[in-house]
Amino acid sequence: MILDGEVTFDLPGARCVCGPMQAVRIPRGTPHAFRAGPAGARGLTFLTPGGFEGFFVEAAAEGFRLPADLDRVAAAAARHGSRFVADVSLPGGR
Repeated sequence: MILDGEVTFDLPGARCVCGPMQAVRIPRGTPHAFRAGPAGARGLTFLTPGGFEGFFVEAAAEGFRLPADLDRVAAAAARHGSRFVADVSLPGGR
């Protein structure tokens, strides 16, 4: 759920731009990418079932920066049951 600003979501075969009070459902295991618009954005992420929230706690504690810390981010994601992939089937080659 986007609270303010704008976020572009890239999913296999689709791109959507969401603004305040809009949301995207991304099924578990779906490769995806997202980026905030030029003015930044704030949003809420809902994860079910739980478990991956530990990744965000770790990322905040470590102060990860992308793309500089991509290897560390990927390792943290793996510790929390997820993985980072490069999927050229996403719009824009992401």
